[in-house]
Amino acid sequence: MQDSAVEAETIDPPSAIASIVAGIEPDLPAEAVLNAIREATPKLYACRQLAFALRERPELLTNAEPTGPRDIERLVIALQKRGARKVVRPLCGDCQRPKALTRLNGDTRICIPCESKRRKARYRCEGCGASPLQHYGRGPAGEMFCRECLPEIPDPLQRLAEAITDADLTLDTDIVLQAIETASRGRLATIQRMAWELAEQPGLLLGNGIHRSPHLLLLVSELRKSGSTRIAPPRCPQCQRTNVALNYPYGDRRLCGSCYNKAKAEPCSRCHHTRYVSTRAPDGSPLCPICARRDSSTHDQCVACGRVRWIHRHTPEGPLCEGCAKPPTIPCDICGQMRPCHLSASGQRRCRNCSRNQEPCSRCGENRRVQARTPDGPLCERCYDTTSASFKVCPDCGTVDRPWNHSLCAKCACTRQLTEIIGPTDQRTEEMNRLVNSLLIKPRATLHWLETSASAEVLAEIASGACELNHQDLDARLSRRMLQHLRAHLVAAALLPPRDEHLAGLEAWLDTTINSVTDTDDRKLIRTFATWAQLARLRRQAGRGRPLTAAQTATVRRNVSSGLALLAWLRASGTTLATCTQAHIDDWVLTDEPSRYAARTIVTWAVRAKHAQRIEVPRLPRGDSVTSPLDADTRWQIARYLLHDDTPELRDRVGGLLLLLYAQRLSAIVKLTTAHISTNDDTTSLVLGELPLELPAPLDALVTELASQSEPFSGGPSWLFPGALAGQHLSASGFGVRLRKLGVAPQRGRSAALLDLCAQMPAAVIGKLLGMSPETAHRWAGAGRRTTYAAAVARRT
Repeated sequence: MQDSAVEAETIDPPSAIASIVAGIEPDLPAEAVLNAIREATPKLYACRQLAFALRERPELLTNAEPTGPRDIERLVIALQKRGARKVVRPLCGDCQRPKALTRLNGDTRICIPCESKRRKARYRCEGCGASPLQHYGRGPAGEMFCRECLPEIPDPLQRLAEAITDADLTLDTDIVLQAIETASRGRLATIQRMAWELAEQPGLLLGNGIHRSPHLLLLVSELRKSGSTRIAPPRCPQCQRTNVALNYPYGDRRLCGSCYNKAKAEPCSRCHHTRYVSTRAPDGSPLCPICARRDSSTHDQCVACGRVRWIHRHTPEGPLCEGCAKPPTIPCDICGQMRPCHLSASGQRRCRNCSRNQEPCSRCGENRRVQARTPDGPLCERCYDTTSASFKVCPDCGTVDRPWNHSLCAKCACTRQLTEIIGPTDQRTEEMNRLVNSLLIKPRATLHWLETSASAEVLAEIASGACELNHQDLDARLSRRMLQHLRAHLVAAALLPPRDEHLAGLEAWLDTTINSVTDTDDRKLIRTFATWAQLARLRRQAGRGRPLTAAQTATVRRNVSSGLALLAWLRASGTTLATCTQAHIDDWVLTDEPSRYAARTIVTWAVRAKHAQRIEVPRLPRGDSVTSPLDADTRWQIARYLLHDDTPELRDRVGGLLLLLYAQRLSAIVKLTTAHISTNDDTTSLVLGELPLELPAPLDALVTELASQSEPFSGGPSWLFPGALAGQHLSASGFGVRLRKLGVAPQRGRSAALLDLCAQMPAAVIGKLLGMSPETAHRWAGAGRRTTYAAAVARRT
């Protein structure tokens, strides 16, 4: 029973506290109790500590005893505001009054006035020896004085202003006085203390202020903002930087935030690395920032999305996860672009890129964000990734690789995280082991997915048996896009049957879109059109084992969307598709919106199916510009670049060469596997059609190297152009974007290659070698002859 109680405070501390309060205040609504708990303890760790304290001593809510955490007082106040009558606010341990108990006297909480009395009783005046010290101040060395014995500097403001002007003669007196007013907030004691410090050490204004008060550091900052060049900011004694605020006292010095965190670091209870303590586990053990994000005991429910995740920020409405705690998208005051912007201390709106401190990289010299600091100087992210300093020996497997976290390589770090979610190897089923092996093929992608995607929580439900392994149960939890990474691995590991995701996504989109139509007749008409005129053909194609493409589903979406727009426009015009005339269609098209021509599909179908009569949407007029093939010089220049320059990625080079030399479609290139490659003696052949095509050098070496880099997913095909999803190849559209970045225009490059090949070989040979239909080969051969004839005529004239 005790273990279950401890588990309740660990897993759901608000519910544990609410159950205790319900036993004391049974008439208080449960929602009011939960709101009071959120108000008193917005952070999960404080709420958990309060739950532990009340589990041990629930009478702290009723006996006014000033012990335990201070959150008890906050909880009682929040409950009393909501109508609680039986809970009692704790009283001060000294004066027995209901005041804010922010101080401690041993284990007893006391108020600030009582703590001040106790503190004064410990001090003695250095001048007259009076004790307790009722009215006191500090001398130049920090000693205590009563009001009568407190030494004073005659006119401390003038003395301080003179010390500043002696350090920088270019400063105007009004500017100096304004800086002193800002730094001291008009307090005479603060001005006098700064004057003492400068009288004792005049060099404090020249960069030696790390041992002095924060008011003097603020004074230096204000003077530099006013244009002073002689006044030097103090350097952090640890990192020696001057562009950081020394806001943290540590011993007799002041440190910047980064160095203070390093000085206060503790060994993490999870990874055992000495790091800054981000939070603490339920047992009080420290957690570093990395482990705190991954430890489920530190996660809480986000008030925006309702998911239990690591909390990025606490607001008056409740905690927000990292995905929901987004700043507003407004113009950045520095770069001027519309981006999520933060407000700096000065009120200047800054996007994330402009908020990062940038320094010149010691290797490339560009002003970039510092990724790492080496003995040679700071390095940007791009230079750091290419230097040996970014590679370390993994303590688990001994591999020399770029570490992911805790000095572990990506594969070992991924194995640890999957073990925490799914369980150790000896406790997994055979199916779970196959899934883990599939996830470990690309460990860095898996680690990024585990940290950023909400579908990682579904993985834990699958491991525990809470989620059944079928497509319907997965679709009921998250959207298809959020589950696509996990679903691909489940299919690759043979835990789910494969399905056409393009078709499934299209069907889900059609259901949502059609159900949103309010008019019954329009909804019935558009459902008939989508089901029998659009989906039927695609389902037949998928049933024959030919997967759909993104372009096909996009075409259906466009046809349905344009049909809905046309039906809505006709309704607004007082007519319907069955009663409208060609004049209505002409008015619809004459708005000069090219997207309205897409309604031709549904109008043609409606006329054929007797849902409309004698109406027609014209075809979209072609533009004046026609896409022309690449000229021969440009085509061969790009081909030589891809053959001999190793700067682009290998798969981009091979794919671009197959397009420019052998006129292959992007959709055919991305579907190539290692099974299409054969090597005999010194020759390498690639099967693109019915007959193998012998590759010349150096293309054969590039293709062989690309094949050696291919890794199959759980016995599936070894794609030469693998995509981001497990077991799937790169999409044709995505590959086209990659080639365009290299200067390869797919359509123009393929047209130029076809015309060149058709001018050199018969159409029948081209069709068998390149996998082209006879009709297409003969058509391009005719175009090639016409182009050759036109070129000859142009040369003669």
